[in-house]
Order: sequence, then C-alpha cells, then structure tokens
Amino acid sequence: MKFGKLVCGLILCAALAQPATAEGWKSGYGQGATEAWVELGPGNRIHVSCTGGFPYAITGVEFTLASKSPPPNSTILLIVDDKDPIEVPIGEKQELSSNSRVEASWFETVRDALKTGETAYVRFPDGTGARFSLDGADKAIGDCPADFWRTDLID
Repeated sequence: MKFGKLVCGLILCAALAQPATAEGWKSGYGQGATEAWVELGPGNRIHVSCTGGFPYAITGVEFTLASKSPPPNSTILLIVDDKDPIEVPIGEKQELSSNSRVEASWFETVRDALKTGETAYVRFPDGTGARFSLDGADKAIGDCPADFWRTDLID
C-alpha cells in the first residue's frame, strides 16, 4: 500500500513539474470581426483582433501576462525565435492598435512575426515574461490588414 502511495505521489510531482504549454492558437468570428489567440496557462495570452467586415477600427494586438495588461504608454519586448528583440509600443488602451501610420507599421511587424515564427517570448516592463507557441498562428490570424490602410471604416 505504501508503494502505491509513493508511485502516485511521484506521478503527481512529475505532472506538476511540467512547464505550462500553450493550448494552441484558436480563432473566432462575431459581429463582423475576427480574432485569434493563444493562451499559456492561467492569465497569459496573446490576442489579435481584426476588423474584418466590422465598420469600426478594432484591429490590434493585446498581450496579457499573469492576468495583467502592460502599463499604458509603455514598451514591451517581443522576441520571436530568438531573433532580434522587437520593442513594441503599447498605447493608452494597453494594446498595440493599427489606426495611425506608425501603429500600422508596428502592427504589421508584430503580426508578421507571430505568423511566421515558432515561438514568441513576451516581457513586460516589470520583468514578467512568458514564451508562447506560434504553432497554428498563421492560419488563425489569417489576412488581417492594419486599420490605417482601410478606406471603408467609420470614424
């Protein structure tokens, strides 16, 4: 009986020692907008929203680590496949939008990196960080143009 408890205890410890793994990229559609996201354990997420057929500008990327968004008007670090870091500017709404020429350029850089990479490490200014899988990101994000280039949006 003691041997059985020992084996169960070892199995439980081994399971708890495994690092959190991404659940895979998911996508959805609603009210004319599309979204793609990946989660890594509780409270860690990359979320890409695309205006699609929706008439208002909502295309952008949100990052969440430890259930928190980055501070408004800050810069986060994004490293895809151990390449050169991308210092992503985060706006007042705690996300990377795509409404201005500058935001559109940053959005396209981040979007393309997420779609073509294998892993992405995200770090907030306070040092909080997580590494996400990008497996399936290309298909989940799909065609997602920056809002700045769209001429059919309502101001």
